[in-house]
Amino acid sequence: MLDRIRVYLLIASVVLASYACVPNRKIVYLQDRQSDQVAASDEAVKSMKLQTYQHRLQPGDIVSVQISSLTQEQFNVFNKQSISGNGGGFMMMNNVAGLPPSFPGYTIAPDGSIELMAVGPVKLGGLSITEAQASLKKIMVDYLKDPVVEVKLVNFTYTLLGEVAREGTFITGQPQMTIMQAIAAANGLTEIADYSRVKIIRHENGVAKVFYVNVLEDNIISSDNYFLRPQDVIVVAPLKARNVRQYFSSTNSFFSIITGAAAVVTTFLLLNERLRD
Repeated sequence: MLDRIRVYLLIASVVLASYACVPNRKIVYLQDRQSDQVAASDEAVKSMKLQTYQHRLQPGDIVSVQISSLTQEQFNVFNKQSISGNGGGFMMMNNVAGLPPSFPGYTIAPDGSIELMAVGPVKLGGLSITEAQASLKKIMVDYLKDPVVEVKLVNFTYTLLGEVAREGTFITGQPQMTIMQAIAAANGLTEIADYSRVKIIRHENGVAKVFYVNVLEDNIISSDNYFLRPQDVIVVAPLKARNVRQYFSSTNSFFSIITGAAAVVTTFLLLNERLRD
C-alpha cells in the first residue's frame, strides 16, 4: 500500500514539474529548426525580403529640424530655431499615459505644414523623413550656402505591456523600428511570456486593428508587422504554465513541497496501520 502511494506521489511530482517548466523552444527568439542545424559558415543559411516601412508625416507628428550650412553663424537665422531631437537611442517616458508636457520640435499642423522663421509655412504632411529633408534643403538653398538638413520624428512612441522585463511607453528617434528592437529596449520578455502570440494593437485612420505575431519563428522578419508604427501597443500574455509556476518559484522549493507532502502522507498511513494492529 505504502509503495503504491509513493509511486503515485512520484508520478504526480514528475507531471507537475514538467508542466511548470518551460522548454527552450518556447523562449528562444527567431527560430528556424532546419537552418539552425546547419553548421556555421561564411555563407548565409537563409535570406528573407524585408517588408520595409516608411512613416509618412501626418498632422500631430512632432519633428525636430536641424539646419547647418557654410553661412556664417551671425547671418544664419535658422541656427536659432533648429531643434535637435533625442538622437537614435531609446528613452522610457516618465509619464506612460502620454507625452511629456514640453516636447521639443515642430508640431505638424492640421494642413500638414510647419512654420519656419523667415520662410513661413512649409508643407511636410504626406512626406517620408527623407523626402522632408530633401524638400527643406531645396528651400534652404535660397537662404543659405550649402545647407544640410536633418529631420527626425520626435514622437515615435510605442508601448509594451504584460510579460516584459520593463513595461512602459518608449520613444525612439529611429524612423524604422522593429518589434525585436522594441522588445530589446524593454529588456526582453519574461520566462513565462507566450512568445508565440504577441499582440500588436495599431490605430490606422481611426480604426484599431489587432495583429498577432510569433517571435519564436524567424519568418516574422519578412512579415508586414516586423516594423512598428508610431503609437503601436504591444501586449505579451503569459503561458498557461504560469498558474503552476507562480506557486513554485524555484525547483528546490517545488521538490521540497512534494517531499514534505509525501512524508506527511507516509507518516499518516504508518500511524493508521499501527493503530489497526
